[in-house]
Amino acid sequence: MELIDEVLKRAEIVFPGHLNLKNAEKLLKHISENLPGDMHYFVETHNNFIYDEKSGKAVKENGTLKINANLSSSKHPLNFDTVQLEPWSENTSYVSSMKFQLVPGWELSDYHRVLPLWDDVRSLVEEYFKNIKSSKD
Repeated sequence: MELIDEVLKRAEIVFPGHLNLKNAEKLLKHISENLPGDMHYFVETHNNFIYDEKSGKAVKENGTLKINANLSSSKHPLNFDTVQLEPWSENTSYVSSMKFQLVPGWELSDYHRVLPLWDDVRSLVEEYFKNIKSSKD
């Protein structure tokens, strides 16, 4: 059970903040450039136009944002995986975490190929948010 808990802990990266689509793409670019490696991603958004009777106009309301990505390391071609950027619970038009693919039945030792990649991505996410924070200060 301890091994499963360790994998679950390492498979998720919770952001110290939340990102809209534009900034999520900047994060993916940061990871791609600094890993370095390829990042292929698919964006899924659910948006609405809500009709406002007072103004007689439809107002766009951003809905749920999800991003699925495949990444691979240029330095280590066998280091590749799938990751999902998950919606923020308080406003689903933002993402607030990354979750790597888990394979049912695998033990921690089965993840030996991807754990270094997960750790590298975790470090790059931390670096990205530090850079954002320092640019605001």
